Amino acid sequence: MAKGFMKIEKDKPAMRQSHIPKIMGCEACGLYKACKTPKISYKGEGGKAILILMGAPSRYDDRRGIYSDERFRFLEQTLKLNGIDLWKDCWVSYTVQCLPERGKAGKDAEITPINKAACSRRVQPMVRELAPKKIFVMSSTAMEVLYYGKASGRFNMSNYNGRLYDWAIPDQDYKAMVYTFVGIDQILEPLYKRRSFLEKIDKWAGYDGDIWEDPQLYDTDGFELRIGFFERQLEKALVPKDIYIHNYASEQIVLEDVHDAINVIRGLLKTNVIAFDTETTGLKPQADGHEIVCWGFSDGFMSWGFPNFKDSRFQKLLKRLLSDPKIRKYGANIKFEHNWIKTLYGYDVQGWLYDTVIGTHVLDHRKGIASLKFQTFVELGILGYDEELDPYLKSSGKSTNALNQVKKAPMDKLCEYCAMDAHFTYKIADKQYNKIQDDPILKVGYNLFHDGTLSIAEMERRGMLLDQERLIENDLEMEKDLLRLEEEIQQIPEVVQWNKEKRAPFNFNSTAQQSEMFFGRLGYTPVSFTDTGAPKVDSETLEEIDHPLAQKILLYKTRYKIRNTFLAGLKREAVDSVVHPEFLLHSVQSYRSSSVNPNFQNLSKRDEFSKTMIKTCIKPRPGFLFVEYDYSSLEAYMGCNYHKDSQMAEYLLNPETDMHRDAASSIFMTPPEKVTRNQRQVGKTFNFAAQYLTLIHI
Repeated sequence: MAKGFMKIEKDKPAMRQSHIPKIMGCEACGLYKACKTPKISYKGEGGKAILILMGAPSRYDDRRGIYSDERFRFLEQTLKLNGIDLWKDCWVSYTVQCLPERGKAGKDAEITPINKAACSRRVQPMVRELAPKKIFVMSSTAMEVLYYGKASGRFNMSNYNGRLYDWAIPDQDYKAMVYTFVGIDQILEPLYKRRSFLEKIDKWAGYDGDIWEDPQLYDTDGFELRIGFFERQLEKALVPKDIYIHNYASEQIVLEDVHDAINVIRGLLKTNVIAFDTETTGLKPQADGHEIVCWGFSDGFMSWGFPNFKDSRFQKLLKRLLSDPKIRKYGANIKFEHNWIKTLYGYDVQGWLYDTVIGTHVLDHRKGIASLKFQTFVELGILGYDEELDPYLKSSGKSTNALNQVKKAPMDKLCEYCAMDAHFTYKIADKQYNKIQDDPILKVGYNLFHDGTLSIAEMERRGMLLDQERLIENDLEMEKDLLRLEEEIQQIPEVVQWNKEKRAPFNFNSTAQQSEMFFGRLGYTPVSFTDTGAPKVDSETLEEIDHPLAQKILLYKTRYKIRNTFLAGLKREAVDSVVHPEFLLHSVQSYRSSSVNPNFQNLSKRDEFSKTMIKTCIKPRPGFLFVEYDYSSLEAYMGCNYHKDSQMAEYLLNPETDMHRDAASSIFMTPPEKVTRNQRQVGKTFNFAAQYLTLIHI
């Protein structure tokens, strides 16, 4: 639904300028002027009403004006094995319908936002005209063009290969099931690269057949995994399934009268399970001026949105509803509502049953899929219903304590939106909850995370007490220390010589000047390079350079980050000398926690001075003490207790061994005693990836 369920025309805050152009035509794009076969139309009879959307044509297809390169032979063969004739049963179309221009320095073709915008004007009407029952999306470009102008608000089509493939979306606008596949290009591209490499070293014996059937390439990293995954997706997509079209907008009611709201709450008091949502004036409730502006409730059949009336009867009934443990509650990020209600009204929400954000992460640990907006799209097929209100929900300040502009929004539209959030939360939670309850392992995992997020909610609400005077002192001390380091860098003999020759101070923040200094003047050998072929001079590279200048620059970078990230974050986020960092259980693929605003899980440990500058700014409340402890190799011990590997046990019990060093020694084919710090880190990453069964990014 391109415009969502609502339309707002007055009192709208200024929107940020988007880097994505407005929808425009072929003249603005201009690709058709430079290619041999412009505006390639779709092909196929569509006997089974399947529309397959590809990215852009290859040079091979542009020259011939047909769908004939290896991608289509692969697709044709794979579909045939599943009883589908590509050209009789399907329609096939490019979504960028002209050959894209080559990238800089002869790199692969670049498909720009303008290209996608222009082609969306041709592709989207084509989809509506063909009216397919199923749409197979085969690339990130196809996804972006299909939904160009529709994905707005807090949702976008970015990171297709990380989060947008492998969904069956009941699209309510196109009225078709949309299946998102790992792209055929993603399957074949590693084979092309491997063949090119073998050709360069004279190890490829030639092969006349299709590249995916070349036995010389079977051991290409991830090939069997990718092709197996694609075949599984195809089997799932070809199972007969009718789309469920539903008018969710008809199931919400906006109430402007407090007596009507009271009657709804009385009815909900007789209900076993509800979902609810709030619209608030910001992200955190601690700063002055924050309030809950409206409420949304759903019983799974209907949803209601109404203002947060100050009426005492309304507030009393609301408290009774939310604090009744017998009335179970669904939520999307339950610690948000839990903290706001506890902070502003002083009571705990009781009866939390399920959190869609945590549940999504337990079911599928990919990044960026846990939000309500994303799940509403992939599970219910609804997109962009937050578009009109999104500008009001953003604050202009950098602090997460800042006020947003939600009170400027028309109240009826805000309540409508809040009701929809509650309704979609109920629909998604009901589906996910049953799936988790049916799996004993997922059930245990979810319960752990559910209880954990409520404990974290209390941690966040209480926050950490700051020593404001010490914070100011440390900030000044860090400023002096940075100035001292700048002077010491300029006094290093090689820098003094540089300044004389260049007649300008050495800019140690310039990668170009660092590269010239270390690899040109000092003669160090580059260990890694950028995409353009320039030597890298990042922190990892500097750590390998045994020179005082490299060490001073690294120290400066570390302490600059401490002052401008950690200390600045404490100052920015503090309210009444208390900082309330957020801890998340849904954002890390390994199921670890993370922290933001500010990040309390990534405080610097590089040197004692840096640690002191941060830790002395935080103090315990009166009557309490700080206790610090850390588990050594806890995850490795737990894993060993499970798999009982004798070699792992030896590593854990013998302090003279080092599993990460030995892994790096094997990876880099270097003696253990010569493994560098950075190489050992790679070995550590490999070991943990193996333990957590981390998959290849496809």
